[in-house]
Amino acid sequence: MVMVEVHARVMARSTFLVSVSLFASAVLARTVEYNLKISNGKIAPDGVERKSATLGTQYADGLRGPIVIYMIIHFAMIDPDDPHKHLYDVDNSDTVLVLGDWYHSSSTAIEASGNITLQRPDSATINGKGRFDDTIPANPETLYTLKVKRGKRYRLRVINTGVIASHRFSIQDHKCTVIASDGTPTEPYTVDQFNILAAQRRDCVFTADQAPGTYWINAPLTNVANKTVQALLVYEDDSGPYQPPKGPYDTCSVSEDVMKYWTHRHGHGHGSMLASMLGHGGHKVRSGRIGVGHKVAKRQANTTLVVLDETKLAPLNYKVPCNPNKPADMTVDLTFSLGQAAGTWAINNITYKSPYDPALLTILKDKDGVTESDFSPTAHTVILPKSKCIEFNLKGSSGIPITHPVHLHGHTFSVVQYGNSAPNYINPPQGDVVGTPDSGVRFRFMTDNPGPWFLHCHIDWHLVEGFAMVFAEAPEAVKEGSESVPVDSKWSKLCAAYDEWFKSQSETQNPDL
Repeated sequence: MVMVEVHARVMARSTFLVSVSLFASAVLARTVEYNLKISNGKIAPDGVERKSATLGTQYADGLRGPIVIYMIIHFAMIDPDDPHKHLYDVDNSDTVLVLGDWYHSSSTAIEASGNITLQRPDSATINGKGRFDDTIPANPETLYTLKVKRGKRYRLRVINTGVIASHRFSIQDHKCTVIASDGTPTEPYTVDQFNILAAQRRDCVFTADQAPGTYWINAPLTNVANKTVQALLVYEDDSGPYQPPKGPYDTCSVSEDVMKYWTHRHGHGHGSMLASMLGHGGHKVRSGRIGVGHKVAKRQANTTLVVLDETKLAPLNYKVPCNPNKPADMTVDLTFSLGQAAGTWAINNITYKSPYDPALLTILKDKDGVTESDFSPTAHTVILPKSKCIEFNLKGSSGIPITHPVHLHGHTFSVVQYGNSAPNYINPPQGDVVGTPDSGVRFRFMTDNPGPWFLHCHIDWHLVEGFAMVFAEAPEAVKEGSESVPVDSKWSKLCAAYDEWFKSQSETQNPDL
């Protein structure tokens, strides 16, 4: 059973295409073919989205990947409407970099164990390549290799498909200029490094202006101790045989808060993470290496490096988040918490559980006006009115020091406040994923895209433990009118196909919904 989520958050009238199973689409229990058609009319401004499975923890097992929508003009991939097209020369499939964490155990085994220590990834990859054992030589066979020509400018589309991992991205001896975040073009922001949480997308431009040779592309994990991943940047101008990079790859020292997270009590499988901090499954931590027997010193901390400050990442074509001089039409206060004994997360004391009937189906079947009581209590569905300014005040009471990558489907929002900092209603950062610690965030958006939309933590382990809820936006508009959801006949038959299969199974064979 597979459900694919596409992070195409500005596709109008598309909730049945881009949503998570069991709140908008029915689960398939047998093989059924369904062709997903994506309209290019209101896709993300920079064309970058990511797709991933969202039934259970499937994408932890590798069911994930990028979608980049290009226009083909004279056999070249060009976006004539890209406001940053003058900043780069090369933008193609080679410059899409997909970051992902990797596990040696299956996601179902990890989930069933209830043991937080098993949620720590064994390694990470860039475009599917990485080294669990750092004594393995670093070369184009073991690491993804991006070939460049001196003097050319390259647009990288960096996508974090991780289950839990956050990364700090950089290119050895090259600066990166961030030009988009979560599909929203930004004011160019030149940095040495930038952080990227699970589900976030960052676009950056760099110039191949160094001496011909090989350089590290670095993406060490910031929330898992002693885990790093690299790719290789190779200048085609270097006509000699391959040589490994000169100097160390980047590592990242995790914070004390990260150490506390991996040792907190979490359900029946809780326990100290410290015992495995020196390597999951007996793998010992080593200093950076370029090959067998060739030891490389770790890069020393450099206080002059410029690291992206997300709070200062201003959108390029700024749209005021509602009216900055007036309160929002509706403020939704949300508090997430952790039940440590049970190992479950909750929002406003409700642990999300997928309902039997998807939220969209519940809306479409309604005959007398949709109310919140029409939905299962544990499906935690809140109705939002149409064409209103909504402000979410999201904070935590978990006492667990971790930043949650919180993702809202169906909208690009403006983050108007981080924690207790001064609010910014002038040019706040925009996106569809925001890092949210217990201190919280405030973000605004207009309800201009009717449909049931998911709000959830994109740490997949937290999602399956209940860190989620649904917002039924303008449900009456979903059913009829110019903004109604155009459900096709094949989609309508999916639930019938599932019901037919479900009834044919014995009680002991019924799937755990």
